[in-house]
Amino acid sequence: MDNIIQSPKTSLLPEIWRDKPEFVYEYLKRKPYYERLCLEVAFVIENALRERNIEYSAVTHRVKELDSFIEKLKRKQYKDIFNEITDLAGIRVICLYTSDIKKIERIIHEEFNLIEKVYKQNSNKSYRLGYSAMHFIVRLGDEFSGARYDSLKDLTCEIQTRTVLQDAWAVIDHHLMYKQRSLVPEELCRRIDNLSDVLEEADMKFEEIRKERHAYVRKLEKTRSSRTFLAMEINLDSFKAFCERAFPEAPKETEITYFNRVLKWMEPLHYNHLKDLDRAVKKASPILDDVIAELGVVMVERGIEIKSWTNLARVQISLAITNKEFRNTSEASPGFIKILEKYDRIPEKMGKKKG
Repeated sequence: MDNIIQSPKTSLLPEIWRDKPEFVYEYLKRKPYYERLCLEVAFVIENALRERNIEYSAVTHRVKELDSFIEKLKRKQYKDIFNEITDLAGIRVICLYTSDIKKIERIIHEEFNLIEKVYKQNSNKSYRLGYSAMHFIVRLGDEFSGARYDSLKDLTCEIQTRTVLQDAWAVIDHHLMYKQRSLVPEELCRRIDNLSDVLEEADMKFEEIRKERHAYVRKLEKTRSSRTFLAMEINLDSFKAFCERAFPEAPKETEITYFNRVLKWMEPLHYNHLKDLDRAVKKASPILDDVIAELGVVMVERGIEIKSWTNLARVQISLAITNKEFRNTSEASPGFIKILEKYDRIPEKMGKKKG
């Protein structure tokens, strides 16, 4: 306890310890419960974001530090401090797009008991320059039952939602340490206001780009069976759509990382349009199943069993069959290379349909 009292970050503590020691004791007693509450709330939010396929940058959490708690005690008069201070436990959800904030709000409504909702807007520059975020005060819902949650049910947690750009602004603003407009030189005020407008505009632009990408993906889906589809350039979205067209009966690959990896391998090999991939897939088609069967045997021998080959895997193997350079860029295993070289010696089978 002496270390806490003497800490330079808690210079107010001796005075508080003299006047209101019961508040400090109660804070230290409750802090572990707020830490557990943070972990529970963050887990529920992250799980819900994944289930709803909502992309996000980060979900962070913190319990208010002792010096911050004491500073609030010093600054305000409380009748029931642990019910009036609602942000002892705090969660921050940083999403990518402004439209996702509404989706996150729905999650909060569904998963927790909402006590209060506050929008702190950057137009209130006398309070905090450039700051914008939605704040929700929540408690755990009735579905959180049992001994694990009994000590957490009555505690409140503040959830903040921001976009990446809003969060970047808040971080920089915090380090500038300007809390009131009257403290800021007039020239800096104008520059800060302009920058705030730029970031708000950038948020809207990112939202527009997202909508344009969704429209592009819908266009790919509509034209996938047409001739114009194969004339399209290769990019992540068109490549995914091509894999679904080339092998419609195969399981769909859902991991974006795998698509990006194959695209990287293809990059130096001058595959520019989907028609280039289509030629490779058609050329490999007569022997593709045979190669996959032999590759499966090799993988089982190595202790790896693949029950089904995704559409992306089939395109990747087709490229390895038809392009020796792709084997090098993709760093194909020696066992796979050995299978491919066997079929290289019987080129008459390439491009010809079976039986």
